[in-house]
Amino acid sequence: MSLWQRLQRWVGVDVDVDIFGRLRMFLGLGAVCKYIGLTSPLPRLVHGKLDLGLPIHRYHPDGFAPGALGAYADWLPVPTYAQYAGLEVFALVVAVLMTVGLAAQLTTALTALAAFVLLVVDPAGFKHNLWALSVFAGLLALAPCGATHSLDAVLCRRWRRWRRSTTTSSSTTTWILPLRLIQLQVAVIYLFSTLRKFNDGWWTGHLLRSAVDQTGEQLTSWGVAWLAPIVTWTPWYVVGAWLTVLLEGFLAIGFFVPRWRAWALFVGVVLHLWIDLALDVGAYSLVMFAAYVAFIEPTPRAHVLCVPRGHWLSRAWILDWLGRFDIVEGDDVVVVDRDGARVAEGRAAVVFALRRLPLTFVPAFVTAGIIALRQRRR
Repeated sequence: MSLWQRLQRWVGVDVDVDIFGRLRMFLGLGAVCKYIGLTSPLPRLVHGKLDLGLPIHRYHPDGFAPGALGAYADWLPVPTYAQYAGLEVFALVVAVLMTVGLAAQLTTALTALAAFVLLVVDPAGFKHNLWALSVFAGLLALAPCGATHSLDAVLCRRWRRWRRSTTTSSSTTTWILPLRLIQLQVAVIYLFSTLRKFNDGWWTGHLLRSAVDQTGEQLTSWGVAWLAPIVTWTPWYVVGAWLTVLLEGFLAIGFFVPRWRAWALFVGVVLHLWIDLALDVGAYSLVMFAAYVAFIEPTPRAHVLCVPRGHWLSRAWILDWLGRFDIVEGDDVVVVDRDGARVAEGRAAVVFALRRLPLTFVPAFVTAGIIALRQRRR
């Protein structure tokens, strides 16, 4: 198969629209957490900055100066503090609407636009979180992200019932291209982040170590002074700096190699937990966790898992989405494909099912809970 044929096959298939609904929901939740200040709690607590608001205004009006306009300030409108604070309020409102899925595609596009404008004028130096949020939301707005898990879908169903309409809902599959673009953007962000760390300040651990300058005093005030020498030991941060570069480089590639994908998801979760413990990176980790949803077996379901009534797998709703299985009642534990051919049975079927589970942290397990609640209601 030629490279062109492989590319056509990669972008020329359909995908379950459900994946876009879940991406929108978790990405919107990450945006909401950013705008109310519920991000990077430990480093912000150490520095005495763990405050919450609706929304949280990050800067004080005295001496406010937009940070990224630079040479473009002559022809770009420079916002006042009041305008900047108003933009933060607007960003929070559209992020909430995006999360619940009201006018989903429009509010997702507006979330992308608000994040991009904040990216341009935000005085802060670290802006990975705003860049990732603006790009992911912008790409997501190109897909039918309100078709599932949204108020749009609920209102549409109620409208059809009120009209006593017999028309069915729109197609459950759509073109996979927006999802592929989101996946590629994940790789681009990790590659850029890796290359940006090739400097002495990072390799020596200085940048990581500087983030915990106040940790010793804070631990003493909390009554656990014995932890201070351990937490502030410089070699931890040298090793952490090197590992971060190596792991982010791996993530730029690992998501696209099927046999490495589960490891990439696991490494990504651990890496971002470490980053959130050490640095105040805003919503960066939450946004990347949401983007991991794009790598959870996005193609339409290809297997059916048959299990006896009462078998523990019959209650493993997590398999329904993460493993992309339809679970039905049967006489034995069997995995069959869409043509009815047996893929695995007995213990081999259990192993086959469990091996398909990627490690995707919070979004995956919350999704499993949503599926379980839906099944109970039925």
